[in-house]
Amino acid sequence: MSYANFLLRQAYIEEAEKVLKEIISKKLMKVDEIKAKALFSIILWKTNRLDEAIEMLTLLHEESKNSLLYQNLGYFLILKGDYSKSLEYNLDAYEYNNTDIGIIDNLALNYYFIGNISKAIELYETIIPMNPRFASAYYNYAIALLSENRVSESLESLNKALNCKFSFISIIKKEEIEAKITGITDANYTKDNRKASR
Repeated sequence: MSYANFLLRQAYIEEAEKVLKEIISKKLMKVDEIKAKALFSIILWKTNRLDEAIEMLTLLHEESKNSLLYQNLGYFLILKGDYSKSLEYNLDAYEYNNTDIGIIDNLALNYYFIGNISKAIELYETIIPMNPRFASAYYNYAIALLSENRVSESLESLNKALNCKFSFISIIKKEEIEAKITGITDANYTKDNRKASR
């Protein structure tokens, strides 16, 4: 499983899929089955098989509950775009574990997509002090802050995102964060110049 995880992070998708299929075909303890299928669901997502990933994890969720399962399925349901359905699931996840950073990040992102920016920011402000190790938490927080014109705070969060480690399975790419920072700073530079010329 660790080897498959390593392969996937390095973007050796076919090799990772082969290893995980072999693992999943064996009789596993439930906790190992969840880990293996959660990892396999990432391969499905990254290879444009989102519906298969959702179906796999939904069937698994019917048998057992687990924070990792809630994290992956919660995010995939957001990606699917049915925000009321994903909100219902992510609220259930939050009730199951309201201290898990991935679960809170999903719920906050879900609130952002339904337009409840203040609730999204409130949730992000509970997890940012926990120093998440993944960039998407800082990036999503920055986007929510930007919606309320809190530009300097947004840039601060984006710069924190740049300090995270990135791999093939990262939700946000480093280049996306850099482009967002450039877009914000360029927009503010133009705005400042307009003010100065008046």
